[in-house]
Amino acid sequence: TDPRCLLQVLRLLNRTQQVMLPLFDSQHYSIGSHMKVEESHPGGKVAFPSVVIFDAVAPYYPVHFTPPKNDPHGITRDMLQNSLMSVLCERGAKYNHFNITEIDNAGGKESGEDETMITLSGRMFLERLDPPKTVMDYDPVSTGSNSEVEDKLDAVRDLSVLLLPSSSENTNPNIRRVTTAFLTELSSSLARVHEQSITSATGSPTTDDATGGLDAEDQISLASSIRQFSSTLAHWLEENGPSSFGFGLNGGEEKAEMIDSSLWEAFVVDIIRRLSPTLGSAPQGLHGRASTAYLASLAAGGGLVTLNKVLQSCIPGFLGVLALLDENREDSTTSTQSSNAKNRDEEKMAAAMRGIAALISSCRVTLGRLERKYRGVKINPHPMLLFSSKIIQKISLALNSIAKHADDSQLSLAAVAALESILTTADLQALNEEDVNSMIKSFSTLASFIIQTDDAVIKTSSSDEWKTACARALGALISNGFVDVNAEVSEECHHLGVYAESLL
Repeated sequence: TDPRCLLQVLRLLNRTQQVMLPLFDSQHYSIGSHMKVEESHPGGKVAFPSVVIFDAVAPYYPVHFTPPKNDPHGITRDMLQNSLMSVLCERGAKYNHFNITEIDNAGGKESGEDETMITLSGRMFLERLDPPKTVMDYDPVSTGSNSEVEDKLDAVRDLSVLLLPSSSENTNPNIRRVTTAFLTELSSSLARVHEQSITSATGSPTTDDATGGLDAEDQISLASSIRQFSSTLAHWLEENGPSSFGFGLNGGEEKAEMIDSSLWEAFVVDIIRRLSPTLGSAPQGLHGRASTAYLASLAAGGGLVTLNKVLQSCIPGFLGVLALLDENREDSTTSTQSSNAKNRDEEKMAAAMRGIAALISSCRVTLGRLERKYRGVKINPHPMLLFSSKIIQKISLALNSIAKHADDSQLSLAAVAALESILTTADLQALNEEDVNSMIKSFSTLASFIIQTDDAVIKTSSSDEWKTACARALGALISNGFVDVNAEVSEECHHLGVYAESLL
């Protein structure tokens, strides 16, 4: 195909979309009674030929083109790719507030005539990101010169162009032209490829093999891109949906501009429901660690409703794993557990503690973003209100065993990180006396490894990593203790501030 002809055809097709689609009412255009009407479109309505246009341009995706040397026409692969994406994304086309979710929720079948260009393009991009494994002769679309990871990265970028607003726009109408079934499929594929990339990065050699090291870096980049895309899409679905709390997330937009809440549920709730059980059974495995990273990213970038959903679904499972701390404390007097069993339990509890720290950090990110957006307005009730006390008690149990000796085990390091996170994120005013006393006891333990006192000496057997973790937590305590020095605080919070001052 002559690239000049292809470029012209793609531009004409996109212009056709821009001119003709506004004439169609909800993807259908009323025609005269003298014209033949297909049975699939009752009431004298005919669909815009999205399927026909898609079938015509899909074989060119992704563009395979290398311009010849000294090309007088100056046509590049990027020009062809951008023109193709304009057609696939229906760039510049205006719908009459078409929302395929209404058809989807009404029980309508998603037939070829009801497909939109957006769902067709989205599934093609998904095939590039997550090729089906059941079809033996399937050949995923590729540029030929790209590696598999680069193909997947390109697919994530194309999905972003298709569904997310550009930097110059506040909204992207394409999300209203997909079904809940598509978003559920998209969410599952993203989580699956994310886990595969983390597994590949963990198993790839990073030393003594330049190729393996680069592949591991590419896999990490892919996982990061997926988390960024999924959290941004979740945030956009939530923010443009029906207002979920008193701030008016939609900024006063008209109801017609809102996104059906079922789209957010399909993309966010279903994947949380599928991944969260692993966190309460095997958080230390690759599946558990990948699920923790993916859900923590959703919580950090998805908005307050998404944050609350993730916290309520995941933290109880992590706390269930940390119940082993109570069992191990009872078993310590009888020594009934074998060394291997204790090691397995500690690895599992360390993963759960790291997961809690990650979710608390996600909470801090989301609350900080909302506070900036709404000019200092505080969220009430605090998302961590139901969990802060239980988490503090588990941290205290984990650190209690190291009061007399250094312990740089993974569980201890994770507990210190969680203590720092809970201190800087939780609503300290809501803590009771028992919680504050437990925190002071935990910080006293950490201080014994860092600070010289009259009646104790700094313990020298601890590692630099452990000392750094302790110092970070103590620094956070001191900083937090003086932020609201003139503010009206609870008696328990005042006691914590007095202790922080005594460390100086």
